[in-house]
Amino acid sequence: AELDACSSECRNFNAERFRLKASLDESSEQLDIVRRENKNLADEVKDLLDQLGDGGRSIHELDKQRRRLEVEKEELQAALEEAESALESEENKVLRAQLELGQTKQDIDRKIAEKEDEFNNTRKNHSRGMESMQASLESEQRAKAEALRIKKNLSLIS
Repeated sequence: AELDACSSECRNFNAERFRLKASLDESSEQLDIVRRENKNLADEVKDLLDQLGDGGRSIHELDKQRRRLEVEKEELQAALEEAESALESEENKVLRAQLELGQTKQDIDRKIAEKEDEFNNTRKNHSRGMESMQASLESEQRAKAEALRIKKNLSLIS
């Protein structure tokens, strides 16, 4: 029963580990997306600055767009930091789950070894008991045979 409980706990830890790994992969993908968007926005800012140099837009319009892009960049930066934090948190969860899984496996292995020792000791004790009972049976059979022989000798003498 204890082994079943430990096995069940081990399966639960494995399920949790796979769930955390999937979450980690998802967070990594989100981080990549945010980084690409950040790069695209940085490229867009550079293009706008190039256009300003070429006289394509008014300074006021470009300044307004620059502010909008800076706000968007800050939002993306905050999202990136949040994603990195979530990723780190998920990585820590995976590590904790792996450590707990390793500890549980060690506990199970130790308990199995203890049970095997108990079983071997019980088997040895049982074997000694059987040998003792066999010796007693043989002794009683010899005593009975001796008693029958003496009885036969006595009945022949009488």
